[in-house]
Amino acid sequence: MLPVAVALRGTGLSRWTVAYLGWFGPRGLASILLALILLVEHPDIPGGGEVFVVVAVTVLASVFLHGATAAPLTGRYARLSHLEDADAAERAEVAEIPIRSGRNR
Repeated sequence: MLPVAVALRGTGLSRWTVAYLGWFGPRGLASILLALILLVEHPDIPGGGEVFVVVAVTVLASVFLHGATAAPLTGRYARLSHLEDADAAERAEVAEIPIRSGRNR
């Protein structure tokens, strides 16, 4: 959650929005990939297998925990977001992002 909070610094988002994005934001896929890279690049590292198991179990527990809290915390965030001022950063209009169709233009 801390890296998300640091990345969102200066955006003007409320602490509730930052906490919500931090909790439901990045997942553990990067952690699993880094553990796999460690095992592939350094297969003889002592405890490498245990490191991967700990990372995998932690990520799996995180997935279940985030899944179990998704509905209640999203409902709470929705109720809190209605309390924001009309000029809050969360209510700012967002420009449409152009999507590339894959064809050369």
